[in-house]
Amino acid sequence: MYRCEMCGQSSEPGAPIIRRVVATRERDYPQREQKTRKGTIRDPGGYGTETVKEAALCSECALRVTYGEPFKAWKPEPRTFGALTPKKPRKARKPAPEPPAPESLSTLRIDPRV
Repeated sequence: MYRCEMCGQSSEPGAPIIRRVVATRERDYPQREQKTRKGTIRDPGGYGTETVKEAALCSECALRVTYGEPFKAWKPEPRTFGALTPKKPRKARKPAPEPPAPESLSTLRIDPRV
């Protein structure tokens, strides 16, 4: 199964995919030479077209594109899951506890066993 790129409908199970070229570009191919053991092979280069985009289409859309209708890509609608509800405000975080104040040297006790 596949989804038509023009109308967005799903195909029937087991239906063959129909691909149509929907965009091409002109291309100039340079002359090339390749040296082999038997000699030099010369490719004259030339001018041609390249396929830029192919589309998987249902049979109805394939007929429309074949007979001249321009290709317009299908874009799915954005999904919404249930009613959109506003988010609940977050609870305020408790402030971090302050570190204990350093003790003065006069209040420190020194362990005599050390």
